[in-house]
Amino acid sequence: MSSVARKLLIGKSLPPISRFNSCLSFMRSFRVLVADHHPLFAEGIRTVLSVPANQMLFTVTAVARTTEQVEGYLAEAPTDLLLLDPSLPNHERKDWLLGIKKRFGGLRVLLFSEQNDPMVISEVMGEGADGYLLKTASKDELRRAISEISEGRQYLGRGVSSSDTGVKAGKNAVADYEYRFAQRFGLTKREVEIVRYIGQAMSNKEIADKLYISDQTVSVHRKNIMRKLKVNSTASLVKMVYDNQLIIGAR
Repeated sequence: MSSVARKLLIGKSLPPISRFNSCLSFMRSFRVLVADHHPLFAEGIRTVLSVPANQMLFTVTAVARTTEQVEGYLAEAPTDLLLLDPSLPNHERKDWLLGIKKRFGGLRVLLFSEQNDPMVISEVMGEGADGYLLKTASKDELRRAISEISEGRQYLGRGVSSSDTGVKAGKNAVADYEYRFAQRFGLTKREVEIVRYIGQAMSNKEIADKLYISDQTVSVHRKNIMRKLKVNSTASLVKMVYDNQLIIGAR
């Protein structure tokens, strides 16, 4: 093959690779240590995090089964996030988590548990955890929780009970999602209300009755919402509602 032909072939192959590398450069990278004594669950988390999503790229550095293994892996390799089951063997030592946070500065800790006891949650959050998810959480909520705590905010997952407030944290989370969703797409408060009801599969008439406005007004709002969100069908709109967790249930 001539040098000219080689240059032409190389030139044609570069753009896709260049675009791929460009996409990776905009992604946030997280080194994750999974600590769970249930092998199938731990491997499931590894599989979920192996797929880049929402500008986040995850690398599971190891899977630990005990607190001793957690300490060993943290000492061996830089870690951004510890995804920890608080019922891990040998985790009964008081202030263990607090000590880990002090020893490994900058480490974020997201607890992933089957327990939804307000007292237990309050205790472990007081030890320095950055977030708490139930093991019934979706993979999208897991990624959202990681994104939130990576920016220095605490995260209580959908359905998590907090003894400090006496309410389900998920409802507070939805209000926060709604605010950011509205800011991102320039939606008014009324439009956010209508988006929520559309997500509940309500018709224009049902929404109108709920908000004490006319069907025609709802129709105008719906068109404006779809224009702002750049969707061309109700199905696409409903998908956005659920993808952004704007609904926990009818209000």
